[in-house]
Amino acid sequence: PKASPGSSPAPAQEQARASLLDQVPATTPYVYAQLDPFPNEYIDKRILGQAKVYDNFVDKLAQFRKKNPDAFNDLELPTRLLFAVLDELRGKFSRAGMAELGVDLRGRFVIYGQGIWPVARFELADGGRLRATITRMLERINAKVPILSHGETEMWHAGDSFGDAPFDIVVAVANDQLIAAATPRGDAQAAFLDRLLADEPLDRSLAESGELAVLAQRYQFAAGAVGFLDLIHTAELAADLLPKAERGCKSELKDLVAAVPRWVVGLQNISSRGIAMRMVLETPADIRDALERARAPVPGLSKDVATRHALAIGTGLDLQTFSDFLGPRLSNLATKRYQCSALSWLNKSASEMHRALEELATSPARSILGAQLLVRNLDLSMGFPKSVDAAAFIGTRDPGALLQVLSTFIPDLGAKPVPPGAPPVAIEIPGIGAMLGKVHAATGVSGVALSVGPGVDLLPLVNEEPAGGMPLFLMHAKRDFMRKLELGGSNTAAALRGLDPELADAVEEIESSDYDSVTIEARVIGDGVRVDLETTYPASK
Repeated sequence: PKASPGSSPAPAQEQARASLLDQVPATTPYVYAQLDPFPNEYIDKRILGQAKVYDNFVDKLAQFRKKNPDAFNDLELPTRLLFAVLDELRGKFSRAGMAELGVDLRGRFVIYGQGIWPVARFELADGGRLRATITRMLERINAKVPILSHGETEMWHAGDSFGDAPFDIVVAVANDQLIAAATPRGDAQAAFLDRLLADEPLDRSLAESGELAVLAQRYQFAAGAVGFLDLIHTAELAADLLPKAERGCKSELKDLVAAVPRWVVGLQNISSRGIAMRMVLETPADIRDALERARAPVPGLSKDVATRHALAIGTGLDLQTFSDFLGPRLSNLATKRYQCSALSWLNKSASEMHRALEELATSPARSILGAQLLVRNLDLSMGFPKSVDAAAFIGTRDPGALLQVLSTFIPDLGAKPVPPGAPPVAIEIPGIGAMLGKVHAATGVSGVALSVGPGVDLLPLVNEEPAGGMPLFLMHAKRDFMRKLELGGSNTAAALRGLDPELADAVEEIESSDYDSVTIEARVIGDGVRVDLETTYPASK
């Protein structure tokens, strides 16, 4: 059954969740725990439902490798291992197929820090089968990864594959869990592995602390999927790895991250139709209050408006108010004498940012109160715009002054009156109108709007009363639109097109099925900034 955000789990479910956190120290600096299995509906439609697509890609990749063996001879171990994994997955995109490999598609997992070092634990269908699968993959790529025993547990040690890195990578299959971790080298490794394999008991576990349940309740997560990154604690542990000469690093790193001391993340919902995830950037009260003071109303800046467009992006931020708060802090960073050499670059960066704020204070941009771009359609021909249906709004304290500035770039704006509240006025922009469609302008009491093409009917937004509780930032993008701009994918297919058209087609098929739209919304809340990310999936074919 699907858990509602912040709801209390049944006793059996609570016990199952706790069992995965028994080996996670309560003092971990970071953690993400998927404590409930993924829903069957999600697995069936979003993973197994794409079996033909993935199988086709794996087959085409195998054919490409067979025709181009020299291209794979000198690859690094991680890349060769990836291809070995893909080989194992051929024909196995089913529950039974995955079980043959030892994988449980409903297996839970947790990723956390044992000290500063990352650890991952994944529940398995059958540890013996997965161990055999890993052995088979390593043999297939002729990888010589040492197997060493720690107590009664055999572990692969892959750290040497990363050259002279000051860490080791260990992988073990124990108690039907796959355990992978980065570990310190040398004398400290034995004690680390004792704790990793539960030979050394914890003082207190994350299960006992109940911290994740508290966060799930506070921020309305589904309690089975939640995590955090404690930047203060992480900075302390990271500083301990630096040379003793860098003694000042610990306090300076802590001071640096104190503006956003903890990030909290979790799922609100997951189904075959989409995923809703939430992140909260916790901040001190003075930063939270400064962001609230700088939040500016922008007409039409809402999810309801945004999701009706192919692309919508906007922010409601009073630049002058926020720069008044940020300026003194940047000035302090620019002049601070750091004992930690790793932070010396901050002086130059902060100085450049402070100089930019000083220039902003004397420019017309100081009156800007946010902006929004709405695009309903964009047609391209040979990579160039053929037609556009879009509108843009710039919020300002002084619309008249902004019109004067814009008229230096668009002379017709200065030649025609554009009074506040009047119907949109057609303006001439040499070359643009003939190429993309008519251009119109309108003004309201809080800003100026421009449209290109049929987007003229979007301009009444300029006179709408901004809704209360407006977000700080909002973006919505549809996959089809982003692909037009070649911003929605990895461009892998395009790169492969000249080498192997069939492999490129297989990559495009995967990319076209990965999401339908993405919406990101950031709001100021009592504890800092809340960022909601919602991804929708294409309807199942």
